[in-house]
Amino acid sequence: MICAYDEIYLERARDVLAVMFDYAVNSLKIEGDKYYKMFAGSSVCRQFECGNPSYVAGASGIELAHTVLDEIGLDKNLCKYQSVQRSPEYWAGWAIGYYQWEEDEGFAQIGQLLSFADIVRMYQKYHELDIRHFCDHLNKIKAEKQLETKLKTIRRLAGYSQSMLALRSGVPLRTIQQYEQRQKNINKAQAEAVLSLARALGCQSRDLME
Repeated sequence: MICAYDEIYLERARDVLAVMFDYAVNSLKIEGDKYYKMFAGSSVCRQFECGNPSYVAGASGIELAHTVLDEIGLDKNLCKYQSVQRSPEYWAGWAIGYYQWEEDEGFAQIGQLLSFADIVRMYQKYHELDIRHFCDHLNKIKAEKQLETKLKTIRRLAGYSQSMLALRSGVPLRTIQQYEQRQKNINKAQAEAVLSLARALGCQSRDLME
């Protein structure tokens, strides 16, 4: 499985994102979806997506919140931050952080699946459940919005049938069918299988990731 960055940074990164969103919404009083768009278009977002340790583990959520605002020229004074009571916004940032890491999905793309306000509203249903339930929900939405997997698109552009691709790659036909029908998540496939498919199709492994 290909994740956004090394797992050793995951819990710290999730907490940083959680504090950043909680602080921006509840301390700085910025509307959640507005701030999410600011973040998704910022250099902070890009550094998070590539797993830069200085951002996912080296800075606080409060520092990053102000870095995002500084980039767009929005001046906000530092505010007191109370994190004893975990807010729905804190949970939303924490959950988004896991999904981005697990699926190696861009924050802008996550925002296209659900708005930040929609994710906050999921708090009551999902905050006491295993985080996989939240991820499965987002993946279901993603599958409904995407008519065709990247594997199927690239295979068809290459002019291969599923059977031909199975022969050229050594990946079983049924497995290819399951990836294309989203019965299996290609993002969680063994690296060797994805590499074999990529070589057969003349593309990079990353091109096949959903």
